[in-house]
Amino acid sequence: MDEKRIDEEELMRIARDYQPRIFEDEETEKNEEHFLSLDYKVFKTEEKGSKKKLNIYERLCEFSEKILKVEPSKSSAEQLRKEIDFTNLQCTPAGVTSAAFLSSIILIVISAAAFVFAPIFIALSMLLFSLIGGVYIYKYPAKKARNFRVKASEEIVLSIVYMVISMRISPNLENAVKFVATNLNGPLALDFRKLLWDIYMRKAESIDKALGTYIDARWKNENEEFSSALTLIRNSIDQPEKKRLAMLDEAVDVILKGTKERMSHYAQNLRMPLLIIHAMGILLPIMGLVMFPVLVLFLSNIVQPYMLFLGYDVFLFLGLYWYTSSVLATKPPTLSKPDVSKHPETPKEGYFRAHLFGKKLEIRTAIPAAILFAVLFFIGYNGMVGAATSFERVMYSALIIASISLSISLYAYLESFQRTSVRRKVISVEGEFAEAIFHLGNQLSSGTPIENAIDKNQEKIRDLGISDFFGRIVQNIKRMGMTFEQAIFDKNYGAVWYYPSSLIISVMRVVVEAVRKGVYNASQSMLSIARYLKDVHSIEEELRDILGESTTSMKFLSAILAPMVAGVTVTMALIMLDIIKVLGEKLADLTQQGVGTSLPLFLTVGLDKGGVTAEMFQLVVGIYMIEVAGLLSYFVSKIETGEDKINLYHTLSINMFVSLVVYVFAIVAIYSTLGSQIQSTIIGGL
Repeated sequence: MDEKRIDEEELMRIARDYQPRIFEDEETEKNEEHFLSLDYKVFKTEEKGSKKKLNIYERLCEFSEKILKVEPSKSSAEQLRKEIDFTNLQCTPAGVTSAAFLSSIILIVISAAAFVFAPIFIALSMLLFSLIGGVYIYKYPAKKARNFRVKASEEIVLSIVYMVISMRISPNLENAVKFVATNLNGPLALDFRKLLWDIYMRKAESIDKALGTYIDARWKNENEEFSSALTLIRNSIDQPEKKRLAMLDEAVDVILKGTKERMSHYAQNLRMPLLIIHAMGILLPIMGLVMFPVLVLFLSNIVQPYMLFLGYDVFLFLGLYWYTSSVLATKPPTLSKPDVSKHPETPKEGYFRAHLFGKKLEIRTAIPAAILFAVLFFIGYNGMVGAATSFERVMYSALIIASISLSISLYAYLESFQRTSVRRKVISVEGEFAEAIFHLGNQLSSGTPIENAIDKNQEKIRDLGISDFFGRIVQNIKRMGMTFEQAIFDKNYGAVWYYPSSLIISVMRVVVEAVRKGVYNASQSMLSIARYLKDVHSIEEELRDILGESTTSMKFLSAILAPMVAGVTVTMALIMLDIIKVLGEKLADLTQQGVGTSLPLFLTVGLDKGGVTAEMFQLVVGIYMIEVAGLLSYFVSKIETGEDKINLYHTLSINMFVSLVVYVFAIVAIYSTLGSQIQSTIIGGL
């Protein structure tokens, strides 16, 4: 680790963002009112922040209820009320049903007008969208509740581990809840902060009863393992020491084993959905496109090119998105990845860092992506308009597809490459941290003072990257005369700020508290913490292995197989269109020479007069290929890491680039190899 000090302003920002309020210190005890108001401010700020996205929906429900109030049935109202309360939506069950009904009526009226002024296909499409829109508005609270549970479930394992770690140091349930509330950042943290606020406002008699109510209301029917683990932690309070510790260990075992079993069953059940996505969503639809040019030739007055776009790039994609979303909705909890948003090496969201003339700059990610898109699109469009042959027009139109795909890939890469690098460092350090804590706990078990134990521990872990962390602690103690706590958390020189991992910071706060209660207590706490962390890491590896087969096949499908099939389809369609065009020209010559009387009707249409051209066909297939690559990247990322933008962007950048290369290569290679031969064989035999 570089010995260079972090910039003071940056260091203060890290300390301010990361240092958790785990145990009440003397200053907090003297000013409890300030602490509670600050805690409540955090809770209300996050709650308000989560509601900003829902304002449009809430206003729609409120407006619709005033205009046309539709009361749902009793059972539907109860279900809607549960979902509304779960997601903190500011609306009523009657408002939801009114919004769905009124929106459907308005959209159906607009669709009816479209039957008069627009083509029948457009009108039917609008009618379908109106029905889907009404259902979506009605189901929105359920969808929101489902997404909330998925996001919260990613913190389930870590929340139990944090509570158990806190309870081993001090059997105080309120402190354990506070520890979770201040060291997690997602929806689950918001729930635990609300529990604390209910206690402070006397809405609940005790934290034990508040936690019991929370379990029954939120998680008893959703996640039995989480509910059982929380119940074990609650019941451990009144038990003898030995049994209390055993119950805490059992709580960790319950949540880890339960998570593994759920994921194992989910991976087994993924086989059929993957097959459906593979066959019905990608291979069969794309291969079926080969027949579309022929269909247009025979039914040119009915089938129009825009139907191809709406059918594949809109309706088929929406259907595939709905199906993948329904599969993801049943995904069990996974372990969340470290949050590196506050790391000093992480750029602001929407920016990436670059060095220019010796200066560090933060550049908007969208700027290079927009420039790349504009340049490639301009070249592709102008080339397509002026190209002489159909193959040239197809290749220039492929450049338009490249402008979309490469700009998305570049944007995703610039958003993720620096954050991915930082995360890998943090994950590596966190992986070594458990072993380091274990060795330190063994040193303390012999009664060695903490300062000497850390010094001796350096020899055993000198080959690990985390050894520098403990080396800084020793240096701060010996050279600067700091206490153990100051050596770790001093705002200017604290060792922990050079390793801004929320897990390390949280655990070290617990270690400091344990050391205050004696070397033996600290030793036992460290050994237990090390075991918990190793168990979590082991489960994480097992979950990765369980999902490995499914995610690997999906990556292959999105990056290789789907674009290859799309490229083959475009090439075959191009060859067919060229053959039909040449046949039409030859037969026209024969007719003029008096050999024949008339041409077949489908050859008189002309591919450029209302029919689909090769470049139009390629654009439709190319757009669908981009949609599939993006959707499957989203699907794989959600399965692997859940709500994780960094992994999503990383996966998206790779899949978009590789799929484009495979797609273009398939078009060029097959047309160059087989196109002229097939055309000459068929036409030459006439």
